[in-house]
Formats: sequence, C-alpha cells, structure tokens
Amino acid sequence: MRRYVCTIYWLIGVLFFVEPFLSAFTANKYIIHGLEIVILMQLFVCCWHVFSHKADVHYGKVAQVLWCALAAVSIGIIVRGDYGGGLLKFLLKFKYGYGLMVYLLPAVILPLPNLKYFDAILSVLFKLQLLVIPLWMIDFSPDGLVREVFYGERIGVYLPVISAFLLGFLRLLSPSRRIVTFCIYLIYLLLMVLNARRNMVLSLGLYGLVAIIVNVLFSGNKKATLIMLVALLFSAVTIVANFERLSTSILSNLMDKGMEDTRSGVEMIFLYDFSNSPATDIAFGRGIDGTYYQEMVDKDTEEVTYDREGIETGYLHMVLKGGVVYAVLLIAMMMTAIVTGCRMRRRYLAYLSLVMVIFLVDSYTSNPICTFSIRTVIFWLSLSLLLQQVPKQAN
Repeated sequence: MRRYVCTIYWLIGVLFFVEPFLSAFTANKYIIHGLEIVILMQLFVCCWHVFSHKADVHYGKVAQVLWCALAAVSIGIIVRGDYGGGLLKFLLKFKYGYGLMVYLLPAVILPLPNLKYFDAILSVLFKLQLLVIPLWMIDFSPDGLVREVFYGERIGVYLPVISAFLLGFLRLLSPSRRIVTFCIYLIYLLLMVLNARRNMVLSLGLYGLVAIIVNVLFSGNKKATLIMLVALLFSAVTIVANFERLSTSILSNLMDKGMEDTRSGVEMIFLYDFSNSPATDIAFGRGIDGTYYQEMVDKDTEEVTYDREGIETGYLHMVLKGGVVYAVLLIAMMMTAIVTGCRMRRRYLAYLSLVMVIFLVDSYTSNPICTFSIRTVIFWLSLSLLLQQVPKQAN
C-alpha cells in the first residue's frame, strides 16, 4: 500500500515537470503529450490498486457529508463540458490547468491513507521539489528567471511551493534536507520579489511566518518565544523605518506592482456578466468549460478573444465553474479542517490549520485551488491530513 501511495504522488509531481522540461529539447508535442498520457494512465492504475485494497481511512460524519456533496457538484461540473475533438484532446483535458484533474484530484487524494504514510509522502515531496533545479537551469538567463509578463510566478511550475509547505515539517527532515529545502524556498522568494509577483510573495511570506510561529510556540521554550516576538517587532520597525529607501531601490518593481490595481476591473466585468445571467449560473456555475465575457488581446499574435475560461480571483473562479454552491462547499471544508486542527492542539495539525488559512487568503488574491498545479495537491493533502481520523488503537 505504501508503495502505491508514494507512486501516486510521484506521478502527479512528474506530470507537472514533463512538459516544461522536455519542451527545452524537442518541439514534438506528440512525444510530450504521449508521455503525459502514459503517466496519467499509470496514475489511474495505481489509484485502482489502492482503492481495491480498501485502505483503512476514516473521516468524521461532517467531513463525509461535505465530501459527498462536493463529489456530486464536481460531477455536475464535469458532465457540462465539451468533449468533442477526438480521443487525444479528451485525454489532454485531464492535464489542462482548468481541466478534469482539478475536480478528480479530491477523489484521488482524499481516499488515500495520507495520515498513516505521511512520513513516506514527506520524503516524496522533498524529492519532487528538487525537480525545480533542472527547470531553473533551463531558464537560467536574465529573461528566463526574471520576466515582465504575468506568468513570472510559474517559473519552476510552482514546484518550489513544496519547499514553503515543508518549512512547517523541518523537524522531520534530516539536517541536509532542511538546508536544501530552505535554500530552494529563499531562491524562489527572491525570484518572486524580482518578478514583482506580489500574490506569491505574500503567500511565501505567510508560509514562512506560520512555520516560525508554530515551531516556536510548540517548542515549550518561553525564551525562544520572547526572542521570536522581539525579532518580529525589530523586523517590522526596520522595514517601516527604511520603507522609502526600499520602495525606491531594491523593491521598487514590487512596490510599483503592489500599488497597481489589476483585479477590480476584471472582477467588475465578471460580476456584470453574471448579473445578467440566469439564477442557475450563479447557483451552479457554467461547468468545466464555462466562460465569461471579457475582451482579451494576445500581445504576441494580436488576436482578440471575447470569452475567458478563468479568472484570477479564486472565489470567483469557483463561482464560474460550479456556482455559489461549489464555493460554499469548498469554504465549508476548509473551515471544518481549520476547526478540527485547532481543536487537536498538536504542532503539525496547528500548522496545517494555518496552511488552510493561507489558502483562504490566497483564494482572494489568486487561484490556488481550482487550477491543476502542485498548490492544488498541497491543498487536498493538507485537508486530508486534518480531516482523517486516527483509529483509537493507533498511536
């Protein structure tokens, strides 16, 4: 069972890595897509092996009700899609950012005995984050690692977010693995600052802050807690005192981007579109291929499109695809997980609860849950760890 669980996480991680890595060496999309399809097929075979062995996984009654409701809504989102265009297009729809895996991933991760094999999963996650190194080497140039366009945060296909997530579990890693994890985190944070990706800088900063707070508070060392509070206060005072210098030099690009409002206009267009739509669109969304009206111009080809398949604000994207019902269900699952983790009063469950809070914040500024990426995997894994119940006879 352990082997299959680890293989599932390996296959999901490699699925993100294949296309950006192989694209540097070949322009033949059939080779790349063919390999992705093989990985997907192997993934489903491993899932079948795990589910056929009836893994010992237990969830509370509230979690079970929410999960069943989410499964029903997800099926409703999927069946309202357009599946024409042949077998290849259908298979590739699994891996597409807004595609089928977004809604199938809960069915893959939640039934896994993640709590039982978390030590093995942690080891897999550490190794998966290392895949970002060859991707960074491929992009190693001023234009490759620092970009002016909006997809600067996708450098490394979000794999370094694993490093941010692992900050809360450094005590479970060997000293050498701690150093590697922390270095990848710092490099990615620096790249996001240089690329002026304010949402990702905020997210990475929150991961670091949450990891520090939890580790210090649960250390039982009052002196360490006092030192942390003094250090945070000193850092805050230093930043405020040197804010003008920082904003006009090192962080000038980030500050300019931070003061720019790039969301309100898009959100108003989205809300206007839905205000003229049937009530069923608001309640249940427009399905997996649902769009809203917004004129977009491709800077490279100057091609004009009028329908967008996604929106940067996570909560609005949930409404676009599954309506208010889908958004409320996801929020209810997150709140249930947060309450459960806080009630247990244990170091790592407290950390995972705060990770859920980070996703609540991120979903207002970006779309970390409803886009197929490693961030989505971390979300469902964290949710599973918080909601899975440990049998009474287990330690």
